[in-house]
Amino acid sequence: MNGLGRALEQHGSLIRGVLNVTLDAPHQDIQQVVLVGNAGRSMWSAFSSWWSDNALVEHPLDTWSRQVLSPVADAFHATAVFPFEGPPYLPFQQWAKAGAPVSDSPLKVLLHRDYGPWHAYRGALLFTRPIAEAEPDSVDTSLCVSCMEQPCLSACPVDAFDGEQFLIHTCASELKRQVATGIEPCVAEGCLARRACPVGQAYQYDAAQMRFHQEAFMRSRGSA
Repeated sequence: MNGLGRALEQHGSLIRGVLNVTLDAPHQDIQQVVLVGNAGRSMWSAFSSWWSDNALVEHPLDTWSRQVLSPVADAFHATAVFPFEGPPYLPFQQWAKAGAPVSDSPLKVLLHRDYGPWHAYRGALLFTRPIAEAEPDSVDTSLCVSCMEQPCLSACPVDAFDGEQFLIHTCASELKRQVATGIEPCVAEGCLARRACPVGQAYQYDAAQMRFHQEAFMRSRGSA
């Protein structure tokens, strides 16, 4: 696993969990999943350098993830899979809950014990034999249960989060409005609700990384 970790670190990526699984066809021979992703700013330098030379790629982060992880998979005799492939889509969120210290949150993103909301899963490596001991480190209850004030729920300027659901159209409309007016706190600085979360503050994305994700979200909603 040390060699795999070093191979991923060259691209600002991390091993984010290891778990033993039983999958359906076409992956019925798979015995172990190694989740791969980023935390904090670890990925941004490597990705943004690549992106500057590939500015016209339609889905740059997905393309970069595939270009980075596929050669690593080949080198370690694994199969690379990605959360954006489908349908059918592989259960990345269930894998994360089984193999990492994460829990659900009112923001509808998985909250990591250390990284807070500032992390993501970019892919996974599927192995036909275990390469490491699976050590699930899941959180039994939501980290948000002990957060009495829950500032994330009051930080959104349009109340797109109510603790039960994410009003995605409300959020997208507000981002579009901000861009039109040139006053863009939620675009330039990132989601204010996410930034208000007290967990993992040291791992917050920098401004360029936040803007990239917000603009990608707007494009996905037809707002940019």
